[in-house]
Amino acid sequence: MRQHSAATLALAAILALAAPLAQADIIPDGYHGVSHDFVIEGIDQFPGLTFYVHPLWMGGGVEQLSEGEAFSFYKFASPHLIAVPASAAIQATDIGALLEDPALPRTERPFTCVSSAPDSDPTRRIVSTFRVTGIEGQVIHLQQVFEVRLDSSGRPLNTQAATLGAFMSHGAVPLALPALALLGLAALRRRRES
Repeated sequence: MRQHSAATLALAAILALAAPLAQADIIPDGYHGVSHDFVIEGIDQFPGLTFYVHPLWMGGGVEQLSEGEAFSFYKFASPHLIAVPASAAIQATDIGALLEDPALPRTERPFTCVSSAPDSDPTRRIVSTFRVTGIEGQVIHLQQVFEVRLDSSGRPLNTQAATLGAFMSHGAVPLALPALALLGLAALRRRRES
């Protein structure tokens, strides 16, 4: 009888400790789920390196990235972008263990994601795009290029940011700025003449 009570008590204690963890995945009333994808651009500028995102969930998980490929991760994971010499990546039998090497270049701060939003916010999906701007020592430098928030039908909610971001990410800004400057000068000239 006492053994049975001790087992029941132990099971109750385990369940009591696990309950807050289970509730962490429940979206609260008045909120809805949001999927959040990330895209990394500029990794093709580093042909001698292979880029990974790690960890993707609480227990680990690794994803090798290609230029412009989207990835996502579990909301409580804190993944970093990590660069590995291509030769080491090919030879590694356990890439997860290799990525734990503190000598490898990685982002200073982990990625964070949005996993829910208030019901008053129509956002259902977010796509955040970053560009690798350089690697110095053990630090990968990223710049956020743009972020697009989409509604349930896939329409952008922040079209100005999306348009400007797409424009900038394709290298069109250096070409467009002189054209905009010429248009501005022409408008000033017309104003002075009238």
